[in-house]
Amino acid sequence: MEKLSKRKKAMFIGFAVGLALLGGLGGGWLYSYWFGQITNLKNVGNLSDNTNNVVISGAKQVVVEQDKRTEEVLDSAEKVIVGIFKKRADNNYNLLSSPVAGLIITSDGWLAANWQTKDTQVKAADYVAITKDKKIYNLDILAFDEFSGLTFAHMRGVNSLPVAGFSPSLELKRGQSVFLTSWLKTVSPAILTDDRRRDDILSSDQPLKALSLSVIDPNSLVAVDLSGRVVGWVTKDKQVVSVDYIISAINYLLANQPISRTSLGVNYLNSDYHANGKQPIGALIVKDKKGIAVVAGSPAAKAGLKEGDIIYSIDDRELSNGVDLADVVATYQADQKAIVKYWRGSDKKEAIITFKGL
Repeated sequence: MEKLSKRKKAMFIGFAVGLALLGGLGGGWLYSYWFGQITNLKNVGNLSDNTNNVVISGAKQVVVEQDKRTEEVLDSAEKVIVGIFKKRADNNYNLLSSPVAGLIITSDGWLAANWQTKDTQVKAADYVAITKDKKIYNLDILAFDEFSGLTFAHMRGVNSLPVAGFSPSLELKRGQSVFLTSWLKTVSPAILTDDRRRDDILSSDQPLKALSLSVIDPNSLVAVDLSGRVVGWVTKDKQVVSVDYIISAINYLLANQPISRTSLGVNYLNSDYHANGKQPIGALIVKDKKGIAVVAGSPAAKAGLKEGDIIYSIDDRELSNGVDLADVVATYQADQKAIVKYWRGSDKKEAIITFKGL
């Protein structure tokens, strides 16, 4: 092959350099177009140097979008919260005066309210519920729930109401952001700092789990996550607890059955907080302060579980890394069946249990 002339060599090199420059410009334009439309991060110096900064262009747009999303979440939450008022003949109500708030939990009008109505003299017909859009509904049922401290009330003659969505315990994550809100009250942003059961000996039949938040507003009714779903409610003791019990209550109400909590019937140590190199991971069945490990007549007793057994799975849902026995039990209803797998010494065993209601 003949050697290239100097002129041809120069033309070839120039053409190659031109292609390289065009490729770089094209890549830069594509990056700017696709990624620069939302935010543009520019490193000024080395990020490990505290004297340098990260400059965010378009920050105002990011803040506006975040604020808009927050407003949408709060609007969604407020649509399912009602105020409960003593009925007035003139139908004239001061919406800022209601000490009681309720959460719409079924489309046909059931509410879960922070209302202590143990007094049998309190009649449903004497009260109304008012929604955010100022619609007034008469109440026809009041049912105080001794276990949760909630009153379940029903609005008469309604259907197709917007209802609250819920996030059960097993979906919660430490560090997630929430908002505390209530009926026409101020909004408090907070962080979920802890959602673990910290008692030493636990009961499988306790669906209420305290949630630790960075801020607690005692005037609030519920805490909602960034998708607008309710993650907890504020109790009469001004604690925020998980919503597993309300989720279970909804299913009973829709089936026209009395509300109950689900029972397995064991006391246990949570493996997440008790380390023993010789023991498998799971819920170790132990005696509580009353000396009871397995409740007599309970589903666990009928299935043959004993003190010292270690439950490690229910329907193949392993109990570890924040998946707690009581939280799993709370996802079942009375009369539902499940396969419980457990260790007895070095032997793996399993049993079919039928949950019951308490």
